[in-house]
Amino acid sequence: MKNLSETKMGFEQCPQAFIDHNLTKFWPLKNFFFSNFIAVFAKFFAKNLVVIFMPKKISEKNILKSCLASNLLIFLIFFSDCYANSYPTLPPITVSAKKQILSENDFTNSQLKIKKIAGGASLISSDDLQKNYSATLKDMLDYVPGIIAQSKAGQESRLSIRGSGLSRNFHLRGVNLYQDGVPINLADGSADFQDIDPLAFNHVEVFKGANGMHLGSSTLGGAINFVSPTGYNADALKFRLEGGSFGTARTNISSGKVLRKFDYFASLSTFKTDGYRQQNQQSDTKFYSNFGYRINQNTKNRTYLTLINSNLELPGSLTKSQFEANPKQANSSSLSGKNARDFNEIRIANKTSWKLDNSSFNAGFYSNLKDLDHPIFQVLDQQTQNYGIFGDGHLKNEIFSHQNETDFGVNLSYGKTNAKRFKNVGGRSTELTQKGDEKSQNGLFFVQNNLHLNQKIALIFGSQFILANRDYKDRFLSDGDQSGVRKYYGLSPKIGAIYNLEKNTEIFGNLSGAYEPPTFSEVRQTTFSGLANISAQKSYTLEIGTRRTNTDLNWDMALYRSHLRDELILYNVAPNATQAVNANKTLHQGVEIGIDTKILSNIFSQKSVTNNEKIGDKLILRATYILNDFRFINDSIYHNKTIPGATRHFIRAELKYQNSAGFYMAPNVEIVPTKFFIDSQNSLKAPNYWVLSLNAGHEFNRNFSIYLDAKNLFNKKYSPTVDVLAKPVGNGSAVYYPANSSAVYAGVKFKW
Repeated sequence: MKNLSETKMGFEQCPQAFIDHNLTKFWPLKNFFFSNFIAVFAKFFAKNLVVIFMPKKISEKNILKSCLASNLLIFLIFFSDCYANSYPTLPPITVSAKKQILSENDFTNSQLKIKKIAGGASLISSDDLQKNYSATLKDMLDYVPGIIAQSKAGQESRLSIRGSGLSRNFHLRGVNLYQDGVPINLADGSADFQDIDPLAFNHVEVFKGANGMHLGSSTLGGAINFVSPTGYNADALKFRLEGGSFGTARTNISSGKVLRKFDYFASLSTFKTDGYRQQNQQSDTKFYSNFGYRINQNTKNRTYLTLINSNLELPGSLTKSQFEANPKQANSSSLSGKNARDFNEIRIANKTSWKLDNSSFNAGFYSNLKDLDHPIFQVLDQQTQNYGIFGDGHLKNEIFSHQNETDFGVNLSYGKTNAKRFKNVGGRSTELTQKGDEKSQNGLFFVQNNLHLNQKIALIFGSQFILANRDYKDRFLSDGDQSGVRKYYGLSPKIGAIYNLEKNTEIFGNLSGAYEPPTFSEVRQTTFSGLANISAQKSYTLEIGTRRTNTDLNWDMALYRSHLRDELILYNVAPNATQAVNANKTLHQGVEIGIDTKILSNIFSQKSVTNNEKIGDKLILRATYILNDFRFINDSIYHNKTIPGATRHFIRAELKYQNSAGFYMAPNVEIVPTKFFIDSQNSLKAPNYWVLSLNAGHEFNRNFSIYLDAKNLFNKKYSPTVDVLAKPVGNGSAVYYPANSSAVYAGVKFKW
């Protein structure tokens, strides 16, 4: 008979095996034990761990409801491995079969998806996310043609695709964000850049304009889909440590594994920086996870859980004289008001997928709970609950002997924000000034058909129908009742074609529409009683281009011309205060060029094949060029002037040397060669600039690598983004956001 210490050791080494061994004959007792253990585990998780991420304002009961299912899955992940080891060992059986990937969104499938898009679309690989210091959307999207992404203060950025949300210099509008096809944006269309952790994703899909229709995107800017690793393509364990200028430190640990029919991936990041400027500190803790279960050969289910605690100080904008004298200083009102954007968030989603011979379907739900503390001109205190359900399908058939593919889907979302405002005294909430409930409801329905006339030509046609409702209920009536409702509905048609010139080269074109209801930031304005009379933005875009991939010379080129009505423009009318207007007619047009090519090979070492290993080196050029032409059309005030906020020309280029020993070095440059307008009267311009940086590293083997990022080598003083104005107030307008000075970051990565 075993003694107590042996029994204890057996339980510690594998608790599931111990229970199976000792409780096999007592199945009712065993099931009772597990059900209670799971309940206790879930409650402990809710009370003691999730509180790190969520404030006290969200009750334990709500947390428990949101996390119970996920805790059960996490429990099964760790215990199923031990459970598997408790059974008798059978003789080995060799099966010759390709490893099945549960996720349909692995990189190879994303490449095939891009080839079927009749318009501008790009992929960002895991190498682009992992081999340098990637902390912001700008770091992730730098080499995607057509995108303007600039950091404003840490992760708070400015993102515009083809002039979308051009004047929106805070948060996000005009672009839909997704994680594995599940919406990240809130129901009113807004989103936070602080939601994104570049280290938690395998790759990124970018669909410009109406080319994101298969995701249900209906905006001028398009869609960005962040694709997560799963247990099928993640490393069993990976650790990353980074540090550098301005007191920056970041750690990331992730793990992924397949356990019979189950698989999981989990990533935990911590980030802290003091920032280049005053009032510029940031600290984040972000947990991303997903858990998959293969129900049978054709059916799978995946659950996503994200926990975010983000704290970001906002230094504000500077006048031209302040910027030139001392770009490190913070705006005086931002400093005295301790401006910041701090929030805690839980995001959970579940998706079930069915795959048959000639069809596939997805259906699921998602939910966000966010608590925001946002001291700016006043203290914004908001608790948001966001829910949605979605379903989509893909059918393959033949029409008159021609291959045909049809995509269709629906996305229904609802969001409610308990929005309060207080007077800001040193960053603290004092007297209540506003209180109300902001409710957003959206229904989006889409269908798209690809008819293959032959192996080279495909015709694409489809449409989206959008219903939206913005409802504000005022609960602070001492200054009058500002309640109001605005309803929106519209249609976004699309027709296009793809010509496959050869295996890896396509020529494409499309004519498409976009319909964008305003966010609450645009319809809730203090100068109006009720909701402002803001119309939805409508646009039609003609686009032609060509794409070449997977060769020694790759390109992505497009020309587009968009005619807009009621473009949503957001002006700075006072420090930290904005007002939205609809422009009557505007024009957005431009050129997008991206090139990736091998210039030289075998420079210092010759290529040979020895023991199936290739030895050699190469020089690779990667570059993007954007031409922007955004202007008013016969406007009663601004006539045909340029819409402010975007540079006319933008160049990003990198020349990378790498060899088979694992060393690489890549000097890179960002060039804005001409000044760009700040105001709609075109009287003030922001300075042009160029910045040289360097990325280098060494991959010692598959499991160990290091990197170095040196940014702004010549310590240039520049402002990559500005606030836009209806009209200037001399040179005293505080609109400039200084970029970081010279900075160096280094990192090391281990994986097993």
